[in-house]
Amino acid sequence: MARNGPSRRPAPSASPQSAGSVAGRRQSRQAVLSKAPQPRPRSVERLPPWNYGVPVAVALVTLAVYSTTTARDITVGDNPEFVAAALTLGVGHPPGYPLAAILGHLFSFLPIGPEAFRVNLLAAVCGAAASGVIALTALKLTRNVAAAVVAGLALAADPLFWRWSLEAEAFPLNNIIVASMLFLLVSWHQRPQDTRWLVAAAFTGGLGMANHHTIVLCALAVLFVLVRRFSYLLARPGALVACAAAVAAGMLPYLYIGWAAARDPFFNWGDIGQTKDLAGLFLRRDYGTGQLVAGPAEAGSPVDRLRALAASFTVIEGVLLTAGAVQAYRTHRWYFVFALLAFLPTGPAFAAYANIDVSQSITLFVLERFFLLPHVVVAPLAAFGVLGLAAAVRRLIPERITLSQPLDRGIAAVALVVIVAGAVATYPTVDLHNNHLARTYAEDVLASLPPDAIFLADGDYLTLPIAYLQAVEGARPDVRLVYFGIIKGAKWYIDQLRRRDPNLVIPFDRYDRRLGHLKQFADANAMRPLAAFVGPALDFQNSYWYLRTGLVDQVLPMAKDVEVTTLKTENDRIFAGYRPPDPATVRHGTFEEPILRAYGLAAKRVGDSFKDVKMNDEARSWYQRAERMHPGLIEATQALEGLDR
Repeated sequence: MARNGPSRRPAPSASPQSAGSVAGRRQSRQAVLSKAPQPRPRSVERLPPWNYGVPVAVALVTLAVYSTTTARDITVGDNPEFVAAALTLGVGHPPGYPLAAILGHLFSFLPIGPEAFRVNLLAAVCGAAASGVIALTALKLTRNVAAAVVAGLALAADPLFWRWSLEAEAFPLNNIIVASMLFLLVSWHQRPQDTRWLVAAAFTGGLGMANHHTIVLCALAVLFVLVRRFSYLLARPGALVACAAAVAAGMLPYLYIGWAAARDPFFNWGDIGQTKDLAGLFLRRDYGTGQLVAGPAEAGSPVDRLRALAASFTVIEGVLLTAGAVQAYRTHRWYFVFALLAFLPTGPAFAAYANIDVSQSITLFVLERFFLLPHVVVAPLAAFGVLGLAAAVRRLIPERITLSQPLDRGIAAVALVVIVAGAVATYPTVDLHNNHLARTYAEDVLASLPPDAIFLADGDYLTLPIAYLQAVEGARPDVRLVYFGIIKGAKWYIDQLRRRDPNLVIPFDRYDRRLGHLKQFADANAMRPLAAFVGPALDFQNSYWYLRTGLVDQVLPMAKDVEVTTLKTENDRIFAGYRPPDPATVRHGTFEEPILRAYGLAAKRVGDSFKDVKMNDEARSWYQRAERMHPGLIEATQALEGLDR
């Protein structure tokens, strides 16, 4: 009779024969299971088609906001060079940035706004696209729409990321390239049998090398994914060959350099004519390969740079990324390691290594652009942060309480409110649509120069806007701009100047202050007016003196005198036409600060000229004018106090 419970069977014998029969049955069962169709892991399930509209929406919303704040004109920094190189198909400073020049030139054909705005719009499109790709990456990883939206918009609303997505530069393009490469690697990791994702990532990496070399700092993260999926590569050896070809194809924009240099555009760094010249440009030899800026191997405090990196993240980013790192470690440990290996070299390691002193806000302005890359590589973790915070809150809620809505949506909603509030507060501080300071400053400087002048100048905030006006708009073709910072160390630039201006005499092949110095230069060009904006440390060997005329100094032989009345009349005329910036509108921590200072110091130095001839009342009026132009200019305040004493 059958029992109502499970039947009792004798325990199997431990004999060798019975053990072998069990092992055989297990092998037979495994063989059957291996032939059966395997369920697809959840982590590699395809997203519903409508989900792809979410990242697109994130990108479009971001672009709508960015486009209202994008610069309509050139701005301070490298922007005038990037815009001019795009419009005239030139060659920028090392490593040349051919991809930015090509894409910027294509954007210049858009039938909207001024030419500078069209090229600057490329940056806005790249920034918006990067935020959309981050949202897409987060969506692939978390399968959570709300969390993905938070990840994309948290990056887009970050003040640093937003600010550098409004003007033509190499960094916005680098952001979208790196974001795309990491997305493609994540996609290949999820579907390693489809090597097209990997080949596409390799091509994107090649494009990155044709734009900005910092993409190589992601190499450890790339290597990590390759090692994890190495068995698939072994089974498909042709994939590695295809990847190598894809990287080479991505770097093809460098062929543009030789073609562009042969045309000799206004911006033609390096005068590239041979393969070794192109290699030198690619390796940044003029700046020092492996260094951020030309100068000592180390400068400033690494601790200060690391603090600056940490401060570049907003509070909401800090919370989401920290919670996201914890959540990714628990649920997607491979991605946690991947993101960590991408962040450490691009962020902390680079900041500690960079040879730049950030104790001054202006030098921080140079470095902070390099903080964009670490922001991008960790941005998808913000989506994990939403899920991690939701899980933490869920653990605090008693089990008897049932929520009407998923908790992750509530956390995402709160995060979005904070992000939007931050964006509203940030908007006025990043808005560049009405910023024309770089242009007006360059125009004022050019207006200060006599006809047919040779102008020795240094500082990108001055030389690049002037070069833009001359290269693109044909302003003051009679003025020969001489980059003092380049002539000090680049023979190619001396050769270029001689070729372009046969009336310019350069009596040395290398400026070294010993065999080649500026007294020789001034003597050889005595028939042309010589002006300078590089400070009083020029080596004219006491044979020349400075006549302060507005924003520039005329360099005159010691034997030549100028009447005080002429000095007063000329400076009254020049300053009457100047358009100094409103101090309240100058962006702190940018090259706009030295421009404001230049206006104030120009008035102060005119006052010094009157003080030297004991015309104290006239000196006082110029010192007071300097204080009005630049409130808080310590040199003007001290000069006034000296008069009172």
